[in-house]
Amino acid sequence: MTPESTTRQREIVVIATLTTLVGAGLYFYLVLIGGWLVPLMLGVVTLLFLFGAAHYLLWGRALEVRTQQQLRRETPKPRRAGYPTISLDRDVPEINPGTASENGTTPQTP
Repeated sequence: MTPESTTRQREIVVIATLTTLVGAGLYFYLVLIGGWLVPLMLGVVTLLFLFGAAHYLLWGRALEVRTQQQLRRETPKPRRAGYPTISLDRDVPEINPGTASENGTTPQTP
């Protein structure tokens, strides 16, 4: 092992240990202040988190993948440079500049 990886592992162990000790101390402090209401609230929050995680794993991920596939299918491919863009989605009336204007009146000749 390199000295850098050993140092990194030591940092991770120290961080995990300090987080656990501070979390346990805070938990017991809240139990002393709030009685058994704190563990009950933490239990409810934990159950809600587990329910949300299970919901995502069962349905959310599948819906996310399906939506990404639909978006990939519907996204138009980029056009190559130099080619005109032609829209075939709608009928556009042709306007002959010599016979009619945009508002439907005939142009007047001077």
